[in-house]
Amino acid sequence: MVCSHCKCAGHNFPRCPGLTQEEKEKKIKENKDKKKIATERRLRAQELYQREMEEVRKKKEELDKQLTTYEIINNSQDELSIYFATNESSFFTLFAHISGKISNKIRCNKDKHQICIFHSLEVTKPETSQIYKSFTMDGNTKLEPVFKMKMCDFDGDIIVVDKEFVPKKTELEQWKESSLKANFLLEQIIKMGGKTYENIEPMLDMVEDINVPVHTDYDREIAGVPSKLTNIT
Repeated sequence: MVCSHCKCAGHNFPRCPGLTQEEKEKKIKENKDKKKIATERRLRAQELYQREMEEVRKKKEELDKQLTTYEIINNSQDELSIYFATNESSFFTLFAHISGKISNKIRCNKDKHQICIFHSLEVTKPETSQIYKSFTMDGNTKLEPVFKMKMCDFDGDIIVVDKEFVPKKTELEQWKESSLKANFLLEQIIKMGGKTYENIEPMLDMVEDINVPVHTDYDREIAGVPSKLTNIT
């Protein structure tokens, strides 16, 4: 024990010989006043926190009352990307994914929001294989949604997507698809022990000489070859 007044060990300030009784009583009163102020401050902070939490709870309840739950049934084999925007805006933001042959529920404000649904590969950047986090849906947008509607105009609470993804391919992309598929099949034959057959080993050795140009996971996925985008959810 160390005295808070004289800093000597063996006693506290009420027993300190360096303080008069009057000084001791004054210091005791000061300490009580400090504790009372600290307690009152702590109680005020707790009350303020509780009021703030109550306001947050009420706002959340009020917001929940404004939201409508929709079930999206994905009957296609392809993953879907769900975007939303306010009715007055053309700027859409990504907020959910739904895998192929899966249903999921979303919530939005029926009176204020519009929903736009795409096959995920439709909104994937070919050069980076990354899905758009947001975009502006204007007259120049070439993206083709499988569902787009202001929810105030939508009757019901179930959205069914049956359409399969069919990528639009140029002649060059068609050749790229054929090449990637052919190379993938040859690689699989080698992995399965194709080189153990002396009649085809010389031909499979030539696979190593095939120089496949630089390509992305998006290119592989479009070609139907397993990639990092396969089953991305």
